[in-house]
Amino acid sequence: MEFAVCIGSFDEPERLASELAGEGVTALEAGPKLFAEGGEEEVKRVVRALKKEGIRIFSVHAPFGEEANLSALDGEARRKAVEVHKRVIRNAALAGAEVVIVHPGVRASEEDIPKMEEILPSSLSEVVREAESCGVKIALENMLPDHPGREAESIRRTVELISSPNLGVCFDTGHAHVAGKGELEAFEKLKDLIIAFHLQDNDSTRDMHLQPPYGTIDWKGIVEGIKSMGFESPMTIEAAPWGGVGFGWMLREVEALFKWGLMEVEVDGLPMRVVCPRCGRLVFRDENGWFCMCPRR
Repeated sequence: MEFAVCIGSFDEPERLASELAGEGVTALEAGPKLFAEGGEEEVKRVVRALKKEGIRIFSVHAPFGEEANLSALDGEARRKAVEVHKRVIRNAALAGAEVVIVHPGVRASEEDIPKMEEILPSSLSEVVREAESCGVKIALENMLPDHPGREAESIRRTVELISSPNLGVCFDTGHAHVAGKGELEAFEKLKDLIIAFHLQDNDSTRDMHLQPPYGTIDWKGIVEGIKSMGFESPMTIEAAPWGGVGFGWMLREVEALFKWGLMEVEVDGLPMRVVCPRCGRLVFRDENGWFCMCPRR
């Protein structure tokens, strides 16, 4: 399995690429700024720097917020949002990205959410047509409470209504954990449509973007579900490394989580994660045995 990390800014791309390569990074999800605002030469410079170090941009996150709200109730606002997304798609194609991640909309009232979900397919269809012409796929992301797309059923309806081979789902584990019905139920409802992942964790109360598995998500169930899909594309870890370590250590821990599972002990019939009392990190295992950040004795 391959994992991607999130990079929002590409200032000094040559230095950045070298640092990422030193951490063992091979794939990225890029933030929206470069692709919404940058010119062709800026994008090409970033791609050249990354390619030199053996790193690719797998996905690009489209802008989100009122200026990019594809389900805005105001028609002019939606038109502008569509144009923003089209620009991002063209630049993403230029960068060789396979997927553009799209939000269904912004936080809204209970009264407005159904209206927004009804409007979304008309503007999203325009975005998907641009993606088709550029050879890029659109991944519609499941959302948090108080947003259009908070229910797996809504995401599924929209994707099936548009029915394009260039449209699928980005499954965000953290959003699903907060949304109420549980991440495993949402995953099962969307599994056959998933073309991208946002792997992140929280305590189920709010969107915290913690590195897996430092929250309370059922990672055993999620990992088993993903393995059953035979998913081969990079999966984006949409979180900063836990405890301020580098990307390399985060990748090592997440790879161990997916390959070997959590290191657990049973206490009174309940599984408990093992935490090192010295470094404070979860204990994982790999082919060489258990490990944490402490030097081996």
